[in-house]
Amino acid sequence: MFEKQSISYKFAIIFFSCLAFISFYVFSRFTVDDAFITFRYGKNLIDFGIWNYNPSNIDMVQAYTNPIYAVLGIIPNLFNWDVVLFFKLFSILLLVLFSIWFIKKTKKSWLMLLIFISFPATIIHLFSGLETFLYVFLISILLVSLYEENFWTSIIVTIILFFTRGESWPLVVLVPFYFLFKTPYFDLLKIRNNTYGYIKSININFSKFSLSLLILSLILALFFYYHYIQFGSALPNTYYVKSNGEFSIFNFLFFGLLISPLLLAIPVSRLNFILVVGVYFLAILFVYSKSDLQMNYSSRFGFHIFAPVYFFMVYLRNDIVEYWSKTKITEKIYYIYLFFVTCVFFILSSINSTYSLTYYQRALNSHAQLGKVLNKISEKYNIKSFSFGDAGMTAYHSKLNALDNIGLGNSYVSRNGIDSNYLNFFNPDLLIFHSNSDGIRLDNFNQREIYNWSVSKKYKKLCGVYWESNYILDIYGSKEIPEIYSLCRESKEKNTDIELSNKSIIIAPWKYWHE
Repeated sequence: MFEKQSISYKFAIIFFSCLAFISFYVFSRFTVDDAFITFRYGKNLIDFGIWNYNPSNIDMVQAYTNPIYAVLGIIPNLFNWDVVLFFKLFSILLLVLFSIWFIKKTKKSWLMLLIFISFPATIIHLFSGLETFLYVFLISILLVSLYEENFWTSIIVTIILFFTRGESWPLVVLVPFYFLFKTPYFDLLKIRNNTYGYIKSININFSKFSLSLLILSLILALFFYYHYIQFGSALPNTYYVKSNGEFSIFNFLFFGLLISPLLLAIPVSRLNFILVVGVYFLAILFVYSKSDLQMNYSSRFGFHIFAPVYFFMVYLRNDIVEYWSKTKITEKIYYIYLFFVTCVFFILSSINSTYSLTYYQRALNSHAQLGKVLNKISEKYNIKSFSFGDAGMTAYHSKLNALDNIGLGNSYVSRNGIDSNYLNFFNPDLLIFHSNSDGIRLDNFNQREIYNWSVSKKYKKLCGVYWESNYILDIYGSKEIPEIYSLCRESKEKNTDIELSNKSIIIAPWKYWHE
């Protein structure tokens, strides 16, 4: 599309380099509340000697979906480092490693790399504190390794993926299936002219199939067994909370579009590669289309699909262009279609990017500060536990047992919802409700049941911690707590839109790389 020595190419490099820096400057300050769910495991292990969401065995639960990050979270807590800063630096390391790999595999496609890094969504997912970018990095390596028929790299990367996200678990079968067959390239013209010859040229390798299946299935089985022994369930709570959503036609079409560039790679790929990659992405397409995709900021789940497809299509660019040129389809078709899909993803993932601009600042002034206040006053007011649907920062800083009424942090809630018997058992001293200017959102997150329980206990509203005008955390309790009232006033003062918007532009992003 651009000649590397042309003026237009150099201008494009400079332009997207500037965009990448702006995206970094604006959005690297973002850390999502859900990341603190994972961070809490390392903190509880160091502070209380228990591997659980809560700092007790009151409800043993696997609330995280990313075991790698949960284990990494032990390190900053062990050495008393700031956990947010630790994972920001880890994100930078990931970006460096990815860039080196990408440039090497794509023969120095700097422009395509810079275009991708310039996306607000890329920086948001890279620095969110979750495993999103690591997952797409590993899937990209796996796609290239399978395409190059690199057996051991594929096995090692698949194992790491098992401990990164649950979407990788079907690879326990798909990767061995890939190495079971050695097939020629999928050329429809040749297959049509000599179908028997094509089938005859397929070789079967039982040794690689058996070895890969044994290694991967054993490791994944041990992984599930450990979690069953530790938590009473092999699957994480997110499976039970998010798997019962309604089928979304929009998500189906959107995710399908993000996968579609792979169709251009079919003629330059082997049949076994097409089958394995096709089944994997189609499975994700259907699961995502029927799941309750919570925390889908900047199209996080679309990013899971789009990013590896984008990287792989850049990797295969020369082969694809060469093949399609022979059929008199110009090189422009490849770029135009990839550019079209990229633009669609960029637009849809950027719609709410401005929300991410002030998200973490608001969270620090509300969620984090609430957790710190609870930690400070818990002994004074004999506070043992609380109920709150945001399972991250407040629980992390509080060092108290937290009843997550959405269910990510409580196995009982994720499977059964909330009832008065469980509330009596947990007996939260404070109740924190998601509210807006009209009051508590009683129809969301089991809050009606909790509110009715609070009435029976004669709890009263203390005040509301302010995030923004349409998102307030109403706090209910049985006693007056002056420190909570002070927090409510301070959060309203600090989380005003004008003040936060100004700070977000003036203050450097790394000033927010802290808990």
